Amino acid sequence: VGEEEFNSLFNYCPAVRYQRNGQVHSVYIRTSEIPADFNAYSIFTYQWLSPNNKLSEDFNIYSSEGDARSREHAWTFCNYALQSDVGYPRDCGPTGYTANKWFSMPGDKFNAKDVWSGSGFEIWTAPDCPADQCPNDP
Repeated sequence: VGEEEFNSLFNYCPAVRYQRNGQVHSVYIRTSEIPADFNAYSIFTYQWLSPNNKLSEDFNIYSSEGDARSREHAWTFCNYALQSDVGYPRDCGPTGYTANKWFSMPGDKFNAKDVWSGSGFEIWTAPDCPADQCPNDP
């Protein structure tokens, strides 16, 4: 999936599941309206930034889909990239700083650490989107 399709899917269902080494690492649920210039693809894959993307204000992160659907056990700590090529979720964690779990595109400036069997993102396309609603629905 390329940038345009990723952003289109995110606008339909602003929920993203992050997998590392075949396991669910976390689930991002957008809670505020998606700004017209918000580039979800860039935020997740390349530069985890805070403008229009603040924990507990614009989104929540959960450790599982079950927690995301029940809105229980939301993560309480997040920081943001100071440089490019450090994607989601930087050093965010359930209760504090969690190092080296961030995503990076292969072949870019940095390599994601401790990845031995792949990492990537899944976006819901079915009506069972775990976000309460698409913030941009008419």
